[in-house]
Amino acid sequence: MYIIIVGAGEVGYNLAKLLCYEKHDIILIDQDMQKVKRSQENLDIQVVHGNGCSYKILEKVGINKADMLVAVTDKDEVNLIACLIGEQYNVSKKIARVRNREFTLKDSPINAEKLNIDLIIHPESEVAHAIVNLLKQTAATDIIEFADGKIILIGIKLDEKCSFLNKPIEILALQNPDITFRIPMYVSGAVPL
Repeated sequence: MYIIIVGAGEVGYNLAKLLCYEKHDIILIDQDMQKVKRSQENLDIQVVHGNGCSYKILEKVGINKADMLVAVTDKDEVNLIACLIGEQYNVSKKIARVRNREFTLKDSPINAEKLNIDLIIHPESEVAHAIVNLLKQTAATDIIEFADGKIILIGIKLDEKCSFLNKPIEILALQNPDITFRIPMYVSGAVPL
């Protein structure tokens, strides 16, 4: 995928780093020269110094061929405008980080649906949601939801003396018939049955 990330702060930098490992073509844009230099020195991606809500900068980096635009600066207005520009260039997926909670409300005169932004991420809500989930599962180290919460993957840390450690799943399944074992996996390009 060809992905443009606007904002090279911690969120944008780490997102670019993860997506780079997955062999995506990444363009990272930021106005802060220190963030640009850090990204250029540490990431194997194209980094551009400039304003991420400038259509000229976005055209220069190839917004017309982008599959996704992710705007994660610390300025709501920049993130929203970048996504609106992405809409004008038919970018299929647009994601904006927005701190103003009003933009996430259904009855707001301006929200993700009305702006045709695929996802508005409200950082404080995401953190609160993660904390509540961890409190619900006190032994959990990670909780990842799929299919709008219908499937939940829970990570737990096992004690060194746990009888499950270092045993193949097929053996564990035979020894524990009352426990259902599922192995989640993703196969790129697989066709669902």
